[in-house]
Amino acid sequence: MRQVNQFLIGVFFMTFNYCAQADFSGTNLNTPIAPSERISKSDIIAMVNGQEITKADLNAAASRSLQGVTNPNVITRIKTIALSDLINERLASEAFEESPTSQIPQTVRQLERLKRQAIMNFYLSGNVAEMPKPDPRKIESYLRSHPEFVEGRETFHFSQILINATKSVTLDQVQAFVNQDPTLNTLVPWLQDNKIPSIRQNFWRGTDQLTPTTLEALRRLKKGDISVEQSQDQTGIAVLKLLDVYSDPVTLVEARVNVNAVAEEQMRNYIAKQLLMKLRSRADIQIFDEILARDERAYISPIDKIFHDPSAYLSTKFLVLWVFSLLILVPVVVIAFYRQFMRVAIGLEVSPERRESIEFLDYLRITKFLRGSSFIILLPMILYWLYRPLLNLLIYPPIEIEYQTFSILAFSGLLFGSLAVLACLKLPKLYLRMKSGWIGMLTLMGIELILFCFGIG
Repeated sequence: MRQVNQFLIGVFFMTFNYCAQADFSGTNLNTPIAPSERISKSDIIAMVNGQEITKADLNAAASRSLQGVTNPNVITRIKTIALSDLINERLASEAFEESPTSQIPQTVRQLERLKRQAIMNFYLSGNVAEMPKPDPRKIESYLRSHPEFVEGRETFHFSQILINATKSVTLDQVQAFVNQDPTLNTLVPWLQDNKIPSIRQNFWRGTDQLTPTTLEALRRLKKGDISVEQSQDQTGIAVLKLLDVYSDPVTLVEARVNVNAVAEEQMRNYIAKQLLMKLRSRADIQIFDEILARDERAYISPIDKIFHDPSAYLSTKFLVLWVFSLLILVPVVVIAFYRQFMRVAIGLEVSPERRESIEFLDYLRITKFLRGSSFIILLPMILYWLYRPLLNLLIYPPIEIEYQTFSILAFSGLLFGSLAVLACLKLPKLYLRMKSGWIGMLTLMGIELILFCFGIG
C-alpha cells in the first residue's frame, strides 16, 4: 500500500508540474505551439490562462473511470470531474512555477526524482501488461499445503506506527516510550512535539492479506504485546501492537480468489524486477562508496519466487527440456506404435494356400479396419496425455525462467529428442528393444504419469 501511495503522489506531482514545464530548470511550457503543430479549435475543450485542454487530454484523464460505463449522464459527470481536475492542475502548476519554492535546489531534486519514479512505473506497467495468468494447479497445491488460508484463516486486529528514523530518533528511545506506556498515548504526542514524521494506522487484516514478514511478526505476539523493529535500510522504525486475533475461515473458492490475486501481484513484481535487473546488466553503474556499493548489491540481488519452492526452479527447467524433446519423440513413437498395432501375426501353421484364400484376406482386412478404427479413437487421447505438459507450459509459461534460458532449454530438448531417436536407430541392442512401439509408448506414458503424480507439468 505504501508503494501505491508513493506512486500516486509521484504521478500527482509530475502531472501538475511536469506537464507545465519541460524540465525542472524553469523552462516554461506556456509558450504557444508552433503553427505546424497547432491543434484545431474543434479539438480544444477549454483554455486556462492561454493553455489548451484538448479532447485527448480529457479522454486520457477520464479513461479509467469510464471503463464499463454506458449511462450518458454518468459519462458526462465523470468527464466534468476530469475537466475540473485538469483545470486545477494547470492553475496549481502555474502557481507553483511562480512561487519561490520552485527554485529551491532541494525541491528541484525531489521533483526530478518524482518524475523518474513515475516514468519507471509507467515503463514497468507497460511491460507487464501482457502478464501470463497464475497456474491454477499451483494455486490448488499451495492451498492444500497452507490450510491457514482456508479453514485455518485468521483475522488480525493490530495498530501500527511507522516512524521516519532519519530524524533525531533512535530505536532505544522508541522502545523506552513503549515500555513506559504500552497504550502508545505517550509516544504519539512526543513524536508530534518533536516534529518527527510518523503515521499511525489501525488495521483489520486476514492471513491472506498480510505480507509474510508482517504475518510472522504478528504471530510472535500475544494479545496486547508490542514489537519495535527497525527497517533493514535503517531509515524507519515500525511499532506493531496486536490488539486481537479472530478465527475467520473461508471456503476453498474464496481462498482461491484471494491467493490468485496475491499470486498475480507477486508475478507483476517478479517480472518488474527481472526487467530492472536486465537494464542493470547492460548499464555502466559505478558506486564510489564501498559500504553503499556492497549493501546495494545485497539489496537488489534477491528475487522473490512465486510460492517459493527450492526445487521448483530446477524442476521447471527439466520440464521445459522434456516437453520440447517430446516434439521429436512422440511422432516417432506413435508411428512405431501404429505399425506394431496394425501388424497381424500369422502363425506358421497357416499354409500358403490358406493365406491366399478369400476368407483369410477378408479376415485380414476386417482385422486391420477394426484396429485402425480403434487407433483413430485412441490417438487423440494418447496425444493429449503426452503433450499435456507442453500445452500447460504454453498456457502458463514459467516467468521464473528468462526468455534466453527458455530458448536454450527448448533447443536442448529438441536436440535430446533427436539424439534419443538416432541412438535407437543406430545401436543394435537398443533398436531391438525399442523397435516394438508398445515399449516406446509405455515408456513415454510412464514418464508422464510420474511427472503428473509429482505435480510437475
